[in-house]
Amino acid sequence: MIKKATMSTAFVMSATAILIIGVMLVLFPSILANFGDSFYFSDGAVNVTVYFYTSVIPVAAADLFLIKLLFNVKKSLVFTNSSIYCLRAIALCCLLEAVNSAVASVFYVRNLLLPAVTIAFCAFFMCVVMVVVSYVIAVGADIKNENDLTV
Repeated sequence: MIKKATMSTAFVMSATAILIIGVMLVLFPSILANFGDSFYFSDGAVNVTVYFYTSVIPVAAADLFLIKLLFNVKKSLVFTNSSIYCLRAIALCCLLEAVNSAVASVFYVRNLLLPAVTIAFCAFFMCVVMVVVSYVIAVGADIKNENDLTV
């Protein structure tokens, strides 16, 4: 059984991530205005802003699905269709982030090529991991359903 302290820590970390995303959405334009003439933003502040705001959407969605998955784990509903759906949605969000970073590294932010490619690679790797975990949970759900039918 998972300890309550571990679950509470996971909820706090997820809520903190959403809070940080919200703060960054508000503060990013002013940060970009201060550093707009630097080397990394020489492609234009608009390109970096487009990349940042399109990156936030899948990250926030994945974080919300993660919170839903944590609630399922807290209620001991791990091997359910809802958990499988959450894992596959997180995988899709990771794939969207990988594609967004790959496209941005080619078209938008050429001076940020290494970080964008690194984010794309990491996001694609997480997508593969989430798909594998979702299939493992799906097999576990099938076994659980079979065991529930056994008298």
